[in-house]
Amino acid sequence: MTSRASRPVRPNSLNISSTSRSATITEVIAIGPGVGESIVVSLGDDGWLIVDSCRHRDGTPQALRYLSTRGVAPEEVSMVVCTHWHDDHMKGMGEVVEACTNADFVCTAAVASGDFLAIVAASEIGGSTTLHPGVAEFGRVLRALKATGRKLRFASSDRDLLVTPNASVRALAPGDADIRIGLEAIGTLFPREDDPKSPPPRPRPGQNPASIVLHVIVGQAHILLGGDLEDSTDPSRGWLAILDSPSRTGAKASLFKVPHHGSPDAHNLRVWAELLTTDVVAVVTPYKSSKRPRSEDSARILSLAPRAFVTASPAHSRPVRRDRMVEQMLSDVVRWTQVVDGEESYAHFRLNQKSNTWEVQCVGEAQLLQT
Repeated sequence: MTSRASRPVRPNSLNISSTSRSATITEVIAIGPGVGESIVVSLGDDGWLIVDSCRHRDGTPQALRYLSTRGVAPEEVSMVVCTHWHDDHMKGMGEVVEACTNADFVCTAAVASGDFLAIVAASEIGGSTTLHPGVAEFGRVLRALKATGRKLRFASSDRDLLVTPNASVRALAPGDADIRIGLEAIGTLFPREDDPKSPPPRPRPGQNPASIVLHVIVGQAHILLGGDLEDSTDPSRGWLAILDSPSRTGAKASLFKVPHHGSPDAHNLRVWAELLTTDVVAVVTPYKSSKRPRSEDSARILSLAPRAFVTASPAHSRPVRRDRMVEQMLSDVVRWTQVVDGEESYAHFRLNQKSNTWEVQCVGEAQLLQT
């Protein structure tokens, strides 16, 4: 791992070599215990990428906890991305940024607003407890960045966040239209005028307009991380804005983090046809309080990606079976799968360089997606 000062992170600064890419080991760890989500990606010589944050039952951020079990120091994390400010993607983010002192911090361009930063500043000064919980977490992030001389970086559509000989991270969303709507949604972070002591409204379905979507390339692997981006009939918004972008490349991802816990409001059939390979491996993080993914969600995903996994058992899930039929199915859909019991719960994906096939390890409640 090179130092922060010498680490090449500026986009378009180097030509990407297919030879160097082929030697890079690609690992993706999808963590989703049932409430909350965090994705950890090994970038090879370029360190580690953390996307979003959730907490373990002991209070520690899940991503940091996982890296600790691997003997990876927080200083080896080179980039932390917060896709949007909903609680299930933000909890523990301040602690992650504090620990990962060499990491760039990237958030949606929808918070690049004087109003949002003013809300954060006001909550810091007044100690308000009525603002959205994500605001307080964001305030902790800003303090950590200031203490280490780092600056906010903003993600918007078709923006390169990292380009090196071995890895690249590119934001596909949010687009301009979704950023504008996201800025309008910031107004909901204020307490109501008629009751300034009331808690802020909880996020509702349909309130993920400005979520970041990432296309990550590591070695031979192309990975699409869908965040919580929802679909829209407006061609300038959501997945349609990505699909119809004139800057979109023809590269397709072979591993897909399904957006918004598999909800139909984030589904667009063109995504599967145009952005993903025909043998794509999919992973879903469940949201148990809303019973996502539901049985019909799982059936829809499995019809498009028979190799689909869920990071914890959803409400409709049956216990993991290990009979002959399941063993045969496992051998047909993945190169290697292991179910490991324990208090942790995540799905670990590793690209086999020789076969160009994803090997999968299911830990805790992580399992094959079932209807």
